[in-house]
Amino acid sequence: MKQGYFAFYWTFPVPWVGFTSLPDNVDEAAAISRTIRYSRAQVRAHVAQTGGEMLLGGEFARIELAPNRGSAEIGADFVLLLSRAEAAGAMVAIVDFSAHDGWRGHQFLSRHYDHPRCDVIRASYEDLHLAGFNAYDHFEGWRTRTNAKIAAKPDHRARILAALAEIEGGSLPARAEALGV
Repeated sequence: MKQGYFAFYWTFPVPWVGFTSLPDNVDEAAAISRTIRYSRAQVRAHVAQTGGEMLLGGEFARIELAPNRGSAEIGADFVLLLSRAEAAGAMVAIVDFSAHDGWRGHQFLSRHYDHPRCDVIRASYEDLHLAGFNAYDHFEGWRTRTNAKIAAKPDHRARILAALAEIEGGSLPARAEALGV
């Protein structure tokens, strides 16, 4: 009998581009998130290599609450899946991205990596998947773009205040129209 597997995939939101939620369907989630797509490919390859089988409806994708830190809520979802796996005699596969310079460590997930039903797949910087996609380069690119966006906030605020000063005394609808709102 083949070992049954559940899979747990997670990613961070990127609010400034409107990426704040995932569909419940894992394939749909993978279509909009490279991180979920990468994790899904890694886990499916691992399950195949071990001679296991993914349980029907056994893949779960979650998006964090904040763009810069792991949450206890995601950790709680992971613990529930580990309990479910324990009851079913299954394993839970998860990709750990923290091996390269501490990237994307998740304290609320990693504290359960030693659970007997947890099968951790350590991502490596050298792993290239999905037409040359490198998860770490992807994360670094998002970090760079996010930092640039954050750095531009004071300038953006100053431009808005200057535009408002130009229409001083105007009605609120006129101000909103001038700002393009």
